[in-house]
Amino acid sequence: ISGAELDLNVLAQPVTLLVGVLFIIARSAGKYYGAAFSCKLTGQPKSITDHLGITLLPQAGVALGMAITAASLPDGALARNVVLFSVLVYELVGPALTKRSLLAVGEIKPEGRTSARQENKA
Repeated sequence: ISGAELDLNVLAQPVTLLVGVLFIIARSAGKYYGAAFSCKLTGQPKSITDHLGITLLPQAGVALGMAITAASLPDGALARNVVLFSVLVYELVGPALTKRSLLAVGEIKPEGRTSARQENKA
């Protein structure tokens, strides 16, 4: 429902697409390097320092609320579309990147190839 207002045709507009991509790059870099900087300041292990920022990438709830607010402003359609585009991208790749990072630092164990149905066949 949240992406229902995103008109994918606006992404064909070069300005919207460029601003959206720049927003994604800037936000990702800020999350990654900000987390790495704070990890170094607090003496965290290198594995945590290298992966914490990636786990901060998914976004949705607050960003969607801000997009709705921005849409009511003059020329707010661009801001709304950029935020909705970034939420779409982050929610598609964010969970997979978070899982990969959590596996890399040993916070979760690999799932393997067995399904619950095979394990419960007794």
